[in-house]
Amino acid sequence: MRGSQHTPPPMSYRDSVLEAIRDMPRLPSSTSNLLKLLQNPEMDADAVCKAITFDPVLTGLVLGVANSALLAGRVEVASIRGAVLRLGHKRLISTVLSAAVGPKLQSSSMTCYDTRPGSLWEQSVGMAMCAEEMALLSAIVNPADAFTVGLLADVGKLGMASITAQHAPELVERTLQQELSFDSAERAVLDIDHPEAGALLLTHWGLPTSIVEPVQWHHRPDQCSLEYQSMADIVHLAQYVCGQLGIVMGFDEMHMELQSESMERLYLTDNDLDLALFSIEKKLDGVMRAFGVGRAAA
Repeated sequence: MRGSQHTPPPMSYRDSVLEAIRDMPRLPSSTSNLLKLLQNPEMDADAVCKAITFDPVLTGLVLGVANSALLAGRVEVASIRGAVLRLGHKRLISTVLSAAVGPKLQSSSMTCYDTRPGSLWEQSVGMAMCAEEMALLSAIVNPADAFTVGLLADVGKLGMASITAQHAPELVERTLQQELSFDSAERAVLDIDHPEAGALLLTHWGLPTSIVEPVQWHHRPDQCSLEYQSMADIVHLAQYVCGQLGIVMGFDEMHMELQSESMERLYLTDNDLDLALFSIEKKLDGVMRAFGVGRAAA
């Protein structure tokens, strides 16, 4: 009929999340350009130093991380060039991403994930630390790469926050009454979970598959491709270790399904986990301070 208006069908919950991700700002061009420089193994140190120097926040973070407990026992450096050379291109990648992503996670409070403002960043830095330590023990993946993936593992909660807040009672009820992991409840109710949302957001930001895929499957590493499964296993175990350390975790992380196969694939034992806990605890507070985290009481 002429003059009639077609009413579009309502968006699905999944579509709402995807729209929220598409609407999120991309990484600043200065960050993207710097990451491109750093992803070249033969990085141009002069160009990297120049790019960092123009950003006072990043300058402070690079110097702080270079002198943090991550690299304990070395002489203090006071110049950007010295910090860049000490950190190397892989460690610099996580530092640059921290400067771009940290403020987003520090300011976010997510009711359904049971987090207060700032605690998601605390979790993320803790996850990064734990992932690096598990990588050191397993000697299968690069520890600095594990730090980066751990740091970004839960970034999908930024895209999920609004829709999960609306469905918090149902998600919690499903998790508790049906004895599901929280990400399984997300998939059942919303047709998407925060690890997948994270992978989509990181793709939106132009990050490589080597980061995106382990983030997507870190709750279900058995479903990750073989090429990136070890990294997914590392981050999966890192979440468990975070809980053991008393790092503030949300409702979702307290209801995750730990896959023992991850330990087997990484050739790790319970004794290895105990060693990791001891090593991380010694340097955790110092590293968190370097990344601007005031650690909360558990």
